[in-house]
Amino acid sequence: MSNQEPTTKDLFEELNQLKHDYNSLNEAYQKELSWHKQAEEELVEIKEKYRGLNEASFEAIFISEKGLCIAQNQAGERMFGYTDEEALVRYGTEWIVPEDRDMVMNNMLRGYELPYEATALRKDGTTFPCVLRGKMMYYKGKHVRVTSLTDITVRKKAEEEVKQVSTRLALAARAGGVGVWEYNVANNFLVWDDQMFALYGIKREDFSGVYDAWQAGVHPGDRERSNQEIQMAINGEREFDSEFRVCWPDGSVHNIRALATVQFDEAGNPLRMIGTNWDITQQKKTEEVLLQATQEAKIANKAKSIFLANMSHEIRTPLNAIIGFSQLMNRDQQLTEIQKEYNGSIVRAGEHLLVLINNILELSKVEAGHIETNPSNMDLVSFFDDIQVLFKERAQSKHLQFIFETADNLPRYIFADEHKLRQIFINLIENAIKFTDEGGVAVRTRINQINSNISNLIVEIQDSGSGISEIEIKNLFKHFVQTSSGLRKGSGSGLGLALSQELAHLMNGNIAVSSELGKGSIFTLEVEIKEGKNEAIQEKSKKKVIYLEKDQQNYRILIVDDREENLMVVVNLLKMVGFETNEATNGEEAIAKFEEWNPDLILMDMRMPVMDGYEATRRIKLTEKGLQTPIIALTASSFEEERQRTRDLGMQGHIRKPFRESELFGTIGMVLNVKYRYEEEKNLGTTDKYLSDERAIETDIKQLPDDLVKKMQEAIAVADFDHLIELTQNMNAEFSELARRLRTLANNFDYDYLQKLLNKKEQ
Repeated sequence: MSNQEPTTKDLFEELNQLKHDYNSLNEAYQKELSWHKQAEEELVEIKEKYRGLNEASFEAIFISEKGLCIAQNQAGERMFGYTDEEALVRYGTEWIVPEDRDMVMNNMLRGYELPYEATALRKDGTTFPCVLRGKMMYYKGKHVRVTSLTDITVRKKAEEEVKQVSTRLALAARAGGVGVWEYNVANNFLVWDDQMFALYGIKREDFSGVYDAWQAGVHPGDRERSNQEIQMAINGEREFDSEFRVCWPDGSVHNIRALATVQFDEAGNPLRMIGTNWDITQQKKTEEVLLQATQEAKIANKAKSIFLANMSHEIRTPLNAIIGFSQLMNRDQQLTEIQKEYNGSIVRAGEHLLVLINNILELSKVEAGHIETNPSNMDLVSFFDDIQVLFKERAQSKHLQFIFETADNLPRYIFADEHKLRQIFINLIENAIKFTDEGGVAVRTRINQINSNISNLIVEIQDSGSGISEIEIKNLFKHFVQTSSGLRKGSGSGLGLALSQELAHLMNGNIAVSSELGKGSIFTLEVEIKEGKNEAIQEKSKKKVIYLEKDQQNYRILIVDDREENLMVVVNLLKMVGFETNEATNGEEAIAKFEEWNPDLILMDMRMPVMDGYEATRRIKLTEKGLQTPIIALTASSFEEERQRTRDLGMQGHIRKPFRESELFGTIGMVLNVKYRYEEEKNLGTTDKYLSDERAIETDIKQLPDDLVKKMQEAIAVADFDHLIELTQNMNAEFSELARRLRTLANNFDYDYLQKLLNKKEQ
């Protein structure tokens, strides 16, 4: 039958079947076409309805039916790169990487509405992390799903950074030995990190986590206090910042430092404490060592102060006798010129020693913080005149120019610490002259006005000396450090500049230096001064007192000192000018003499046996007569606190040993209002022809006998000072002025210049 051809009937049946199939397909096509038209209409309607959401949203929003996308917003197009036409032929899962699609599909089938994370897939194949949210909706009789998708790339990056930071902090805390803990206030439970267990010397399995378990590890002596501090922090009364000891199971004790903050809810109830602990055992041991060292340093500093006070007294006392008796000898009219020169050398040597001692003591007081400024009204013009007189002859003796320039706008009277200012000037100018062998030294002063009352006094000291290297300038103001120039000179203590800088700082100033090797240096001093008053200036005469003016009462002065030589100096000086004197060697004797003799003035030494000057003064001032009797402190101490102590006792003056006679007579004259007769001043313009004409000395030396010059050169070669002086003494009378000049050079140890002058004889 299979080989038979189909009949007409068969063909009709097959044709009818084809018609039926065609009709069915056409009907299905029409239905599909109708559905697409309806979908397009609905899509337009949906787009219109959600236009605002479409334009404003940063999230990608998709609407799907039966898993197929029927709409997307502009954010979705931007985020994934598909146009609307491309999106409409894709299923929602195609926006997700393959490995996450099953999870997304299951959530969609279950109608899962909570947000969840997945990895999104763009049109170009790139991916990014996202959060999906989906919700089923019923729209015009159809179920559609609205899905939002948020790009969380930035959040993930931030979370990763936070994670990395947290990891680093945890590692840093562990490396630094810092433990982190949290205390839940509500359930009384503690959470510790690993480092906390190391800090408390216990294992994790041995710690129950309750608050009482932590308290049990705290040292019994600190337990109650630490608990109170925690409760105060929980109650909001204070921050928790505490130190306490903990006892380890092995019996050792460790010191812990704890810091914590408390978190509260909106109602103000405490929720938790979060804090840190770290071990400060070694720190405590170091603090104990430092405390002990500090106490020992205080004891040593006190011993140093006592030593300095004793040294000041012990050195100044014999110096007082040396300089004092030298001043007495100068009053002897029968002294020869040679004796006067010898005497002058004694005074200069004593004063040089006194400067060194003063520098050491002043610097020690600065370091100990025991020195303060004592400003007073001073005559700046007179002060500058004193400085010029002091250094003019020194510069001329080295054949140097000495220039002192002052600005036109300098005030006459200022309010400053004259003693400290003088000390700085002397140190700086003395240094400049010492390290200058040719040329000269120039001092220039000016004022920089700050306001109507305060100014800066600026002083430049320029020399043409050897200069200072840049390396040495850095160490110039260090204590006991000398430059190479100073070491070559073989003199100096390395204290002058260091002390000057310290004193300048005390006066709200500074010393700066610029220098060039072989060309010289410029030191610039700047200190703060205030406007002074004319009426507050005490006139000081530098002329020698000869005797008291006539028609004055006979002044009685009681001198109190336990040293016989000091008594002799003061008594003889006072008697020479006409004062009536009496003596006492201790405080008890002074009180008795005061009551018996009724002095007009008492010169009181402060350190004496039996009864010191402080107690004696106190007792005298308790009496009505004592209140009317002025007392002047006569002390070898250089400490400012002693000067203040004498003021507190009601003493009317303060003289520091060793003293110049002008200071003694000046203070007495001020207190008693005494009038003196002074020695007539000599004409300084004719004192030494060699200072004004250097060639004159060369001419006169050429007139000396050859053998005498040769002997002098030999004495200089072996530094035989005594023989050199002896040779000058034996010079003929016609060379007396030249002999005096040569002795002056010898007294100043100016051997190089002496040798140079004597060599002129052979030229």
